[in-house]
This record gives sequence, C-alpha cells and structure tokens, in this order.
Amino acid sequence: MPALGHTAVYQCKTNGQTVFSDQPCGEDARRIQVKAPARIGGGSMLGKSG
Repeated sequence: MPALGHTAVYQCKTNGQTVFSDQPCGEDARRIQVKAPARIGGGSMLGKSG
C-alpha cells in the first residue's frame, strides 16, 4: 500500500472562480494544508473470497 505523502495544494481566484491546483495558479496563489480523511475499516479485502 502506498504511503500517504504531503502534497502542496494552492488556492487562487481565476476569472472570479476559486481554483485549486498542485502548482501556484496565479499571483494570489495561497498554499493551503489538506488533511487526509480518516480511514474507516482496518483490513484489506485481498485474498478473501466472497
């Protein structure tokens, strides 16, 4: 399973719209912090027949 990493997310206003991007999207780009959602459940379904 891949490890969760930290990725930069930028928020800007473009043509009156709020835009989110992985790169600065304008002069007003603001880096924001996004938290990963809580994980529900505990196991993998791999190897289980159903």
